[in-house]
Amino acid sequence: MRKIAILVVLLMSFGLFAQEKKLTDAQIIDKLIAKYSKFYEQYEGVKLVKHVDSKIFDSKSKELLKTRKVKFNAQDFFYKKPEEKAFEFYENGKKEDPDDYKGGKKSEPTYPVFDKDSKKNYTLKIVGSKTHRKIDCYKIKVIPKRKNERLFKGELLVSKKTLSVMYVSGTIAKFPRFMEDFRITVDYKSENFPSETVGEITLQLDVPIFFSDKLIKSKFKTFKPVPIKKK
Repeated sequence: MRKIAILVVLLMSFGLFAQEKKLTDAQIIDKLIAKYSKFYEQYEGVKLVKHVDSKIFDSKSKELLKTRKVKFNAQDFFYKKPEEKAFEFYENGKKEDPDDYKGGKKSEPTYPVFDKDSKKNYTLKIVGSKTHRKIDCYKIKVIPKRKNERLFKGELLVSKKTLSVMYVSGTIAKFPRFMEDFRITVDYKSENFPSETVGEITLQLDVPIFFSDKLIKSKFKTFKPVPIKKK
């Protein structure tokens, strides 16, 4: 009887200990910020190879106007515009000179959700759980604190086990001039550092005369990611 009583006490103590160790939503968010802030402090971006497959439509009639397939050597920076150099380019199925590729004006990236300025830029709420690629994840709603072209708005899926960002879906807090719509979904690798693997972008632009009312749907894949250490 004495052994059983001791066992019961131990089990009860373990249960209480486990409850005490359970993290609050605020503590989980803080851990995410601490984890990713270290990476953003050490590195300025990721160097990779990117394949982009785009279709350009008339946004009203939905008529397909043009197709493009481009392969880049790219440097995706966290806080400044990306740098890309095309090495293979097809337009409407015809192979073209990569130097002739015109990809349009590059935008500055959105401010990272989990860097040192996270709480200045975003309100973050854990709104549930979801399984993604067979991984149990927190579902986190990202609410920008002001209307700004560089602030993200949407949802993230974060692994409960590793606190790694697995998936992103959303838009930006404010559309710049000539942009009518913007949507993005991205799958991330979770090993060692954040790196996009596959994604889709929907972009609607209306630039009078030059690019009037066009809808661009792009799918991309990335390969050989290497973090770019700060100098």
